[in-house]
Amino acid sequence: MFGQGQTPIVITAKRLEIDGRTSIVHAKDNVVLTRGDAVITAREAFYRDKEKEISLEGDIVATEKDLRLTCRKAIFYNVKDIISAEGDILVDYQEYRGGSNLATYDIKKREIILTGNPWLTRGEDRLVSDKLVFYLTDRKVSLQGKSKATLKKGTKN
Repeated sequence: MFGQGQTPIVITAKRLEIDGRTSIVHAKDNVVLTRGDAVITAREAFYRDKEKEISLEGDIVATEKDLRLTCRKAIFYNVKDIISAEGDILVDYQEYRGGSNLATYDIKKREIILTGNPWLTRGEDRLVSDKLVFYLTDRKVSLQGKSKATLKKGTKN
C-alpha cells in the first residue's frame, strides 16, 4: 500500500486548498489518494510537504490488492512508507480479519502491528493479545504480552 518508491501520490477531492507559504495541501470531501494500485479514501486530508506526511480523518479505507484497512484517523509517512492508524481499526487480508484501537503498517516489510485490544481471526480460530504482529508475506503472527489463542478442532493451519 503506497510502498512503491518514487511513484507519485495523486490527491483528488471536491475541495482542494494549497497554501504556498506553508506547503500544506488541504483536501476535503470525498478525498481519494492513489499511488500505483493502492488507494486511500477519507473525508479530509492534509499533505505537509516539509514533513512528507499525509494526515487523514474520517471514514478511512485503504486498499491494495488483497489488503483492506479501515480506521477513523491515520498518518501516512511518505518517506518511511509507514501508515499509523487509530480508532476502530479493521484489517482484512485474504482469509484473515483483525482489529484493534491502534495499528502501524510497515509497507516495505508488509508487517502490521496491532495494539489496543488487538484480535485476529481466521475461520473459527481467534487470537487476542496485548500486541499482535501480523507478517503478511509469510502469513505468520507473533503474539506478545498476555495472549490467548482459541483454535477449533480440525482447523488446518
